Amino acid sequence: MLREIINRNPVCVTSDMTARDMADLMEIHNVGSVIVLQEGKPVGIVTDRDLVIRCLSKNRDSNLCTASDIMTRAPRTMKETDGLYDCIRVMREAQIRRMPIVDEEGTITGIITFDDILSMLTKELADLTTSSMQVPDEERIAA
Repeated sequence: MLREIINRNPVCVTSDMTARDMADLMEIHNVGSVIVLQEGKPVGIVTDRDLVIRCLSKNRDSNLCTASDIMTRAPRTMKETDGLYDCIRVMREAQIRRMPIVDEEGTITGIITFDDILSMLTKELADLTTSSMQVPDEERIAA
């Protein structure tokens, strides 16, 4: 289940936060996105790419451009109780790298990123390799 691997401290903002302030938050927290909340529910997501493409490249003032101006609205979400492989499938189909995770009421509980998934799977594969190396030769041959 996703609840076991999500980042429970997503960086969240309101729709009126400026691009400048979002960029500062992303730098402080070393993240590539912020989740836009309304009453605890995700209504948008702003990525570092959104800041560049939808604000800076259009010569908009980053002190006047707000989250509501540049966010991707109604972001895809998954529930904490959903499975990892379903999450991977949805992310692949939607061509997204970050996904807010919500509880049964739709309230934000975390975020999962492509990098989180890749890191976790890499660790699992490394653990599998390490554990297979510890199996005595005669057991490996019999298998």
